Amino acid sequence: MGTVNVAYMCDGGFAALTMVSAYSLLQRCSRPVEVTIFLSEDCPEACEWAGRLDAAFPAATVRTRQVDLEPAPPNYQGRLPISSYLRLRLVEFFDRRTLYLDGDTLLRADVSELFDADLGGHPLGGVQDVILLRAIEREKRRWLPFGHKRTGTDQQAALLREWVDLAHYVNTGVLLLDLESEASRARHHAMNDLPAALEFKFKTQSIYNDQDWLNYRLEGDKASLPYAWNLLASIEPRKLKHLPAHDRAEVREAMRAPKLLHFVGDTKPHLHAAPPAGEPNASWWHWFHEELDALTKITGPGVKQALRSPSLAS
Repeated sequence: MGTVNVAYMCDGGFAALTMVSAYSLLQRCSRPVEVTIFLSEDCPEACEWAGRLDAAFPAATVRTRQVDLEPAPPNYQGRLPISSYLRLRLVEFFDRRTLYLDGDTLLRADVSELFDADLGGHPLGGVQDVILLRAIEREKRRWLPFGHKRTGTDQQAALLREWVDLAHYVNTGVLLLDLESEASRARHHAMNDLPAALEFKFKTQSIYNDQDWLNYRLEGDKASLPYAWNLLASIEPRKLKHLPAHDRAEVREAMRAPKLLHFVGDTKPHLHAAPPAGEPNASWWHWFHEELDALTKITGPGVKQALRSPSLAS
């Protein structure tokens, strides 16, 4: 079994949260692992935190690397920063299989299992975006008597379906990339085109930035990974009824035993002073803070202090 190669990409405001994710990964990985945290700006404290994690885990390598970020054009708007497009550049830095993770993830299982997943010849693998899948199913029922009123997500899904195959739409917070084969590298290089990606964003008015672009360019050429490896914390048990039966059963099992939690939007536990009401979210809040407390013993209080910043709410 070879070394597990993991990459994060973030700006300075997301660095502290990324350290919690990296710590949760290092705690559970049974194999040698290399973690590279790509930063879009100078962040000395992140470099210090990474150095302390590197020293604390002898079987791992943890490093930071600053990458240049093109400035946003004057007409750029969106809830996600332009730095979200950085993950398209992974093909520039690696020529081997690479696992990309968003910084607002939390590992609950050995990531080696995910790293060894069969991609079936596809350039990458990801987990179906369960929130948009639910929106597709809601749309099918909207025309029935007493059908559902459209939510904001429903409206975005209706817009996206004109451009993207939503039946194979993956959330890009967790991506397993084949950066070895010539054919796969060619697909990744074709996606690594920021001007074209921004033109697509402006033309379609998409809000998910590189996620929409990646799904548009690859269409169905993506391997499907289990829901347990990118469980979106915003999904609520009561909302599972809108999913197809097979997906509903798999998501329900993933909620019982998640392998990787993804705290999208305002579900991030550090944004809440107390655990949310109801399970499983209350347990997830405690899991995150247990990891944060353990990490603080290695890095010092700086990570906790940085997580109090309101800029991390995105």
